[in-house]
Amino acid sequence: MNGPRDAADRARKALLDWSRRRPPAQPRPDGEPLYVMVTIDTEISMGGALKDHSVQPIGPDVRIWGRLPDGTWGIECFMDTFEAFGVRGVFFYEPFAKNIVGEAAIADAARAIVARGHSVELHVHPEFKMNLEAVRRGEMEKPSALLHSYDADAQRAYIAEGAADLERWTGVRPIAFRSGGFASDEVATDACAAEGIPIDSSYNVWAVANGVSPFELTPKLNDVAMLANGVLEVPTTNLFTRGPKRGMRPFELSSLNAAEMIAAVDEMYELGMRVCCTLTHSFRLIRTTNQVRFRVVTYRDLPLERWKTSLPPPPAEPRYPSPPAWTAVTRMALQAIKDRGVV
Repeated sequence: MNGPRDAADRARKALLDWSRRRPPAQPRPDGEPLYVMVTIDTEISMGGALKDHSVQPIGPDVRIWGRLPDGTWGIECFMDTFEAFGVRGVFFYEPFAKNIVGEAAIADAARAIVARGHSVELHVHPEFKMNLEAVRRGEMEKPSALLHSYDADAQRAYIAEGAADLERWTGVRPIAFRSGGFASDEVATDACAAEGIPIDSSYNVWAVANGVSPFELTPKLNDVAMLANGVLEVPTTNLFTRGPKRGMRPFELSSLNAAEMIAAVDEMYELGMRVCCTLTHSFRLIRTTNQVRFRVVTYRDLPLERWKTSLPPPPAEPRYPSPPAWTAVTRMALQAIKDRGVV
Protein backbone atom coordinates (compact mmCIF):
# COMPACT_ATOMS: atom_id res chain seq x y z
CA MET A 1 0.00 0.00 0.00
CA ASN A 2 1.19 3.51 -0.77
CA GLY A 3 0.33 5.56 2.31
CA PRO A 4 0.83 9.07 0.87
CA ARG A 5 -0.85 8.12 -2.42
CA ASP A 6 -3.81 6.53 -0.61
CA ALA A 7 -4.18 9.61 1.58
CA ALA A 8 -4.08 11.87 -1.47
CA ASP A 9 -6.73 9.73 -3.19
CA ARG A 10 -8.99 9.93 -0.14
CA ALA A 11 -8.54 13.70 0.09
CA ARG A 12 -9.34 14.16 -3.58
CA LYS A 13 -12.43 11.98 -3.28
CA ALA A 14 -13.67 13.99 -0.32
CA LEU A 15 -13.13 17.28 -2.15
CA LEU A 16 -14.85 15.98 -5.28
CA ASP A 17 -17.78 14.63 -3.28
CA TRP A 18 -18.21 18.07 -1.74
CA SER A 19 -17.68 20.22 -4.83
CA ARG A 20 -18.73 18.45 -8.01
CA ARG A 21 -21.99 19.10 -9.83
CA ARG A 22 -24.69 16.53 -9.14
CA PRO A 23 -27.34 16.48 -11.84
CA PRO A 24 -30.64 14.76 -11.09
CA ALA A 25 -29.81 11.06 -11.27
CA GLN A 26 -31.24 9.33 -14.32
CA PRO A 27 -32.13 5.62 -14.45
CA ARG A 28 -29.32 3.52 -15.86
CA PRO A 29 -30.36 2.49 -19.41
CA ASP A 30 -31.16 -1.23 -19.44
CA GLY A 31 -29.63 -1.47 -15.98
CA GLU A 32 -26.15 -1.42 -17.53
CA PRO A 33 -22.97 0.09 -16.12
CA LEU A 34 -21.31 3.02 -17.83
CA TYR A 35 -19.03 1.45 -20.45
CA VAL A 36 -15.64 3.15 -20.32
CA MET A 37 -13.19 2.74 -23.20
CA VAL A 38 -9.55 3.73 -23.06
CA THR A 39 -8.53 4.15 -26.70
CA ILE A 40 -5.03 4.83 -27.94
CA ASP A 41 -4.38 6.14 -31.43
CA THR A 42 -1.29 4.16 -32.46
CA GLU A 43 0.75 5.59 -35.31
CA ILE A 44 4.12 6.81 -36.54
CA SER A 45 5.06 10.45 -37.16
CA MET A 46 6.61 12.12 -40.19
CA GLY A 47 8.69 14.18 -37.75
CA GLY A 48 9.29 16.96 -40.26
CA ALA A 49 10.73 14.57 -42.86
CA LEU A 50 8.85 16.20 -45.72
CA LYS A 51 10.19 19.68 -45.01
CA ASP A 52 13.73 18.70 -43.99
CA HIS A 53 15.14 15.99 -46.24
CA SER A 54 17.94 15.28 -43.76
CA VAL A 55 15.34 14.12 -41.24
CA GLN A 56 13.80 10.66 -41.24
CA PRO A 57 10.24 9.81 -40.08
CA ILE A 58 9.88 8.74 -36.46
CA GLY A 59 9.07 5.09 -36.86
CA PRO A 60 7.47 2.43 -34.67
CA ASP A 61 10.52 1.80 -32.49
CA VAL A 62 10.00 5.16 -30.79
CA ARG A 63 6.48 6.20 -31.78
CA ILE A 64 4.70 2.89 -31.14
CA TRP A 65 6.96 0.80 -28.90
CA GLY A 66 8.24 3.89 -27.09
CA ARG A 67 11.79 2.60 -26.73
CA LEU A 68 13.96 5.30 -25.19
CA PRO A 69 17.26 5.22 -23.26
CA ASP A 70 15.46 5.50 -19.93
CA GLY A 71 12.90 2.76 -20.58
CA THR A 72 10.05 1.54 -22.76
CA TRP A 73 7.00 3.80 -22.62
CA GLY A 74 4.87 2.73 -25.56
CA ILE A 75 2.39 -0.06 -26.22
CA GLU A 76 4.05 -2.52 -23.83
CA CYS A 77 3.79 -0.03 -20.97
CA PHE A 78 0.16 0.58 -21.86
CA MET A 79 -0.62 -3.13 -21.94
CA ASP A 80 1.24 -3.79 -18.69
CA THR A 81 -0.89 -1.13 -17.01
CA PHE A 82 -4.16 -2.43 -18.42
CA GLU A 83 -3.33 -5.98 -17.41
CA ALA A 84 -2.35 -4.95 -13.89
CA PHE A 85 -5.97 -3.86 -13.41
CA GLY A 86 -7.53 -6.74 -15.32
CA VAL A 87 -8.85 -4.71 -18.27
CA ARG A 88 -8.19 -4.50 -21.99
CA GLY A 89 -7.27 -1.47 -24.02
CA VAL A 90 -8.26 -0.38 -27.52
CA PHE A 91 -5.45 0.49 -29.92
CA PHE A 92 -6.66 2.38 -32.99
CA TYR A 93 -3.90 1.22 -35.29
CA GLU A 94 -2.73 3.08 -38.39
CA PRO A 95 -1.59 0.59 -41.09
CA PHE A 96 -0.66 2.90 -43.97
CA ALA A 97 2.63 3.72 -42.26
CA LYS A 98 3.77 0.56 -44.07
CA ASN A 99 4.39 2.85 -47.04
CA ILE A 100 6.78 5.00 -45.01
CA VAL A 101 8.73 2.60 -42.79
CA GLY A 102 8.01 -0.81 -44.30
CA GLU A 103 5.33 -3.36 -43.53
CA ALA A 104 7.25 -5.74 -41.26
CA ALA A 105 7.78 -3.33 -38.38
CA ILE A 106 4.20 -2.06 -38.50
CA ALA A 107 2.76 -5.57 -38.65
CA ASP A 108 4.89 -6.82 -35.73
CA ALA A 109 3.50 -4.25 -33.30
CA ALA A 110 -0.10 -4.95 -34.32
CA ARG A 111 0.45 -8.67 -33.77
CA ALA A 112 2.01 -8.03 -30.36
CA ILE A 113 -1.08 -6.14 -29.18
CA VAL A 114 -3.52 -8.85 -30.26
CA ALA A 115 -1.30 -11.61 -28.88
CA ARG A 116 -1.72 -10.10 -25.41
CA GLY A 117 -5.50 -10.02 -25.69
CA HIS A 118 -6.03 -6.34 -26.42
CA SER A 119 -8.09 -4.85 -29.23
CA VAL A 120 -6.68 -3.52 -32.50
CA GLU A 121 -9.11 -1.35 -34.46
CA LEU A 122 -8.66 0.61 -37.68
CA HIS A 123 -7.21 4.13 -37.73
CA VAL A 124 -6.50 5.77 -41.10
CA HIS A 125 -4.15 8.65 -41.90
CA PRO A 126 -4.46 8.79 -45.69
CA GLU A 127 -1.39 11.02 -46.04
CA PHE A 128 0.81 8.03 -45.23
CA LYS A 129 -0.12 6.31 -48.48
CA MET A 130 2.76 7.80 -50.44
CA ASN A 131 6.25 7.23 -51.72
CA LEU A 132 8.24 9.54 -49.45
CA GLU A 133 11.23 9.89 -51.75
CA ALA A 134 9.01 10.61 -54.76
CA VAL A 135 7.23 13.36 -52.81
CA ARG A 136 10.56 14.81 -51.72
CA ARG A 137 11.75 14.90 -55.34
CA GLY A 138 8.55 16.62 -56.42
CA GLU A 139 7.46 13.65 -58.53
CA MET A 140 4.36 13.00 -56.44
CA GLU A 141 1.95 15.22 -54.57
CA LYS A 142 1.65 14.68 -50.83
CA PRO A 143 -1.75 13.05 -50.27
CA SER A 144 -4.33 14.95 -48.28
CA ALA A 145 -4.48 14.16 -44.57
CA LEU A 146 -8.25 14.75 -44.56
CA LEU A 147 -10.19 11.58 -45.31
CA HIS A 148 -13.33 13.60 -46.06
CA SER A 149 -11.50 15.32 -48.95
CA TYR A 150 -11.54 12.05 -50.94
CA ASP A 151 -14.54 10.80 -52.90
CA ALA A 152 -16.68 7.95 -51.60
CA ASP A 153 -14.89 5.26 -53.63
CA ALA A 154 -11.47 6.38 -52.42
CA GLN A 155 -12.62 6.49 -48.80
CA ARG A 156 -13.98 2.98 -49.07
CA ALA A 157 -10.73 1.83 -50.70
CA TYR A 158 -8.71 3.21 -47.77
CA ILE A 159 -10.95 1.51 -45.23
CA ALA A 160 -11.01 -1.77 -47.15
CA GLU A 161 -7.22 -1.89 -47.53
CA GLY A 162 -6.54 -0.89 -43.95
CA ALA A 163 -8.98 -3.46 -42.54
CA ALA A 164 -7.54 -6.18 -44.77
CA ASP A 165 -4.00 -5.34 -43.61
CA LEU A 166 -4.92 -5.56 -39.92
CA GLU A 167 -6.77 -8.83 -40.45
CA ARG A 168 -3.84 -10.28 -42.41
CA TRP A 169 -1.32 -9.22 -39.77
CA THR A 170 -3.28 -10.20 -36.65
CA GLY A 171 -5.86 -12.76 -37.77
CA VAL A 172 -8.64 -10.53 -36.39
CA ARG A 173 -10.74 -8.21 -38.51
CA PRO A 174 -11.36 -4.77 -36.97
CA ILE A 175 -14.92 -3.93 -35.97
CA ALA A 176 -14.39 -0.21 -35.31
CA PHE A 177 -12.94 2.69 -37.29
CA ARG A 178 -11.58 6.13 -36.38
CA SER A 179 -10.31 8.60 -38.94
CA GLY A 180 -7.03 10.39 -38.36
CA GLY A 181 -7.60 13.83 -36.89
CA PHE A 182 -11.37 13.10 -36.76
CA ALA A 183 -11.30 14.27 -40.40
CA SER A 184 -14.23 12.27 -41.74
CA ASP A 185 -17.99 12.47 -42.01
CA GLU A 186 -21.05 10.40 -42.91
CA VAL A 187 -19.42 9.20 -46.15
CA ALA A 188 -16.83 7.20 -44.18
CA THR A 189 -19.59 5.61 -42.10
CA ASP A 190 -21.21 4.43 -45.34
CA ALA A 191 -17.87 2.91 -46.31
CA CYS A 192 -17.70 1.17 -42.94
CA ALA A 193 -21.16 -0.27 -43.50
CA ALA A 194 -20.18 -1.50 -46.97
CA GLU A 195 -17.01 -3.13 -45.59
CA GLY A 196 -18.77 -4.85 -42.69
CA ILE A 197 -17.28 -2.63 -39.97
CA PRO A 198 -20.22 -2.07 -37.60
CA ILE A 199 -18.80 0.75 -35.43
CA ASP A 200 -17.48 4.22 -36.25
CA SER A 201 -15.70 6.24 -33.56
CA SER A 202 -14.70 9.29 -35.59
CA TYR A 203 -17.36 11.72 -34.37
CA ASN A 204 -16.15 14.36 -31.93
CA VAL A 205 -18.47 17.27 -31.20
CA TRP A 206 -15.47 19.54 -30.41
CA ALA A 207 -13.95 18.74 -33.82
CA VAL A 208 -17.29 19.48 -35.50
CA ALA A 209 -17.69 22.78 -33.64
CA ASN A 210 -14.16 23.85 -34.59
CA GLY A 211 -14.45 22.98 -38.27
CA VAL A 212 -12.08 20.00 -38.11
CA SER A 213 -14.81 17.50 -38.95
CA PRO A 214 -17.63 18.10 -41.46
CA PHE A 215 -20.08 15.68 -39.82
CA GLU A 216 -23.60 17.10 -40.15
CA LEU A 217 -25.40 14.78 -37.74
CA THR A 218 -28.45 16.31 -36.11
CA PRO A 219 -28.73 16.37 -33.18
CA LYS A 220 -25.11 16.55 -32.10
CA LEU A 221 -23.78 13.47 -30.31
CA ASN A 222 -21.97 12.92 -27.06
CA ASP A 223 -23.11 9.34 -26.53
CA VAL A 224 -23.68 6.26 -28.67
CA ALA A 225 -26.27 6.44 -31.45
CA MET A 226 -27.36 4.13 -34.25
CA LEU A 227 -26.97 5.84 -37.63
CA ALA A 228 -29.43 5.42 -40.47
CA ASN A 229 -26.98 3.17 -42.36
CA GLY A 230 -26.86 0.71 -39.44
CA VAL A 231 -23.45 1.78 -38.14
CA LEU A 232 -23.14 2.40 -34.40
CA GLU A 233 -21.51 5.78 -33.77
CA VAL A 234 -19.42 5.83 -30.60
CA PRO A 235 -18.29 9.46 -30.36
CA THR A 236 -15.27 10.64 -28.45
CA THR A 237 -16.64 11.94 -25.18
CA ASN A 238 -16.56 15.70 -24.61
CA LEU A 239 -16.88 17.58 -21.34
CA PHE A 240 -17.18 21.18 -20.24
CA THR A 241 -14.29 22.38 -18.10
CA ARG A 242 -14.82 25.27 -15.72
CA GLY A 243 -12.47 27.86 -14.28
CA PRO A 244 -9.92 29.69 -16.51
CA LYS A 245 -10.11 28.76 -20.19
CA ARG A 246 -13.47 27.12 -19.58
CA GLY A 247 -15.25 25.41 -22.39
CA MET A 248 -15.79 22.19 -24.27
CA ARG A 249 -12.91 19.81 -24.75
CA PRO A 250 -12.50 16.16 -25.71
CA PHE A 251 -11.91 13.55 -23.02
CA GLU A 252 -8.22 13.53 -23.93
CA LEU A 253 -6.55 11.71 -21.08
CA SER A 254 -3.19 13.39 -21.53
CA SER A 255 -4.71 16.87 -21.15
CA LEU A 256 -6.93 16.28 -18.09
CA ASN A 257 -5.99 15.53 -14.52
CA ALA A 258 -7.26 12.64 -12.45
CA ALA A 259 -9.79 14.75 -10.52
CA GLU A 260 -11.39 16.04 -13.73
CA MET A 261 -11.63 12.53 -15.14
CA ILE A 262 -13.11 11.01 -11.99
CA ALA A 263 -15.69 13.79 -11.67
CA ALA A 264 -16.63 13.51 -15.36
CA VAL A 265 -17.10 9.73 -15.25
CA ASP A 266 -19.19 9.91 -12.06
CA GLU A 267 -21.38 12.59 -13.62
CA MET A 268 -21.80 10.64 -16.86
CA TYR A 269 -23.04 7.68 -14.84
CA GLU A 270 -25.59 9.87 -13.05
CA LEU A 271 -26.69 11.47 -16.34
CA GLY A 272 -27.64 8.03 -17.63
CA MET A 273 -25.06 8.04 -20.43
CA ARG A 274 -24.07 4.69 -21.92
CA VAL A 275 -20.44 5.04 -23.08
CA CYS A 276 -17.46 7.12 -22.04
CA CYS A 277 -14.97 7.01 -24.92
CA THR A 278 -11.58 8.43 -23.95
CA LEU A 279 -8.43 8.69 -26.01
CA THR A 280 -4.65 9.01 -25.77
CA HIS A 281 -2.41 8.77 -22.80
CA SER A 282 -3.27 8.05 -19.21
CA PHE A 283 -4.25 5.08 -17.15
CA ARG A 284 -5.52 6.58 -13.95
CA LEU A 285 -9.10 6.08 -15.12
CA ILE A 286 -8.81 2.31 -15.08
CA ARG A 287 -8.01 2.28 -11.37
CA THR A 288 -11.72 2.13 -10.55
CA THR A 289 -12.76 -0.93 -8.55
CA ASN A 290 -16.48 -0.23 -8.87
CA GLN A 291 -17.49 -2.69 -11.57
CA VAL A 292 -21.20 -2.11 -10.86
CA ARG A 293 -21.21 1.55 -11.91
CA PHE A 294 -18.36 1.49 -14.44
CA ARG A 295 -16.78 -1.16 -16.61
CA VAL A 296 -13.65 -0.67 -18.74
CA VAL A 297 -14.36 -2.36 -22.07
CA THR A 298 -13.39 -2.58 -25.73
CA TYR A 299 -15.70 -2.11 -28.69
CA ARG A 300 -16.09 -5.89 -28.83
CA ASP A 301 -17.71 -5.86 -25.38
CA LEU A 302 -20.49 -3.42 -26.27
CA PRO A 303 -24.00 -4.93 -26.61
CA LEU A 304 -24.07 -4.08 -30.31
CA GLU A 305 -26.70 -6.61 -31.40
CA ARG A 306 -29.16 -5.51 -28.71
CA TRP A 307 -28.51 -1.84 -29.37
CA LYS A 308 -29.33 -2.32 -33.06
CA THR A 309 -32.99 -2.62 -32.10
CA SER A 310 -33.24 -1.03 -28.67
CA LEU A 311 -31.08 2.10 -28.78
CA PRO A 312 -33.36 5.17 -28.54
CA PRO A 313 -32.79 8.31 -30.66
CA PRO A 314 -30.16 10.67 -29.21
CA PRO A 315 -31.45 13.53 -27.03
CA ALA A 316 -32.12 16.87 -28.71
CA GLU A 317 -29.30 18.39 -26.64
CA PRO A 318 -26.24 16.29 -25.79
CA ARG A 319 -25.38 15.72 -22.15
CA TYR A 320 -21.92 16.87 -21.08
CA PRO A 321 -20.18 16.22 -17.77
CA SER A 322 -18.64 19.29 -16.16
CA PRO A 323 -16.00 18.80 -13.44
CA PRO A 324 -15.64 21.45 -10.71
CA ALA A 325 -13.62 24.57 -11.50
CA TRP A 326 -10.86 23.80 -8.99
CA THR A 327 -9.90 20.67 -10.95
CA ALA A 328 -9.10 22.76 -14.03
CA VAL A 329 -7.21 25.34 -11.98
CA THR A 330 -4.96 22.68 -10.46
CA ARG A 331 -4.30 21.17 -13.90
CA MET A 332 -3.32 24.54 -15.35
CA ALA A 333 -1.15 25.41 -12.36
CA LEU A 334 0.75 22.14 -12.55
CA GLN A 335 1.18 22.52 -16.31
CA ALA A 336 2.57 26.03 -15.85
CA ILE A 337 5.12 24.69 -13.37
CA LYS A 338 6.11 21.90 -15.76
CA ASP A 339 6.42 24.37 -18.65
CA ARG A 340 8.99 26.31 -16.62
CA GLY A 341 11.08 23.21 -16.07
CA VAL A 342 10.59 23.05 -12.30
CA VAL A 343 9.27 19.46 -12.41
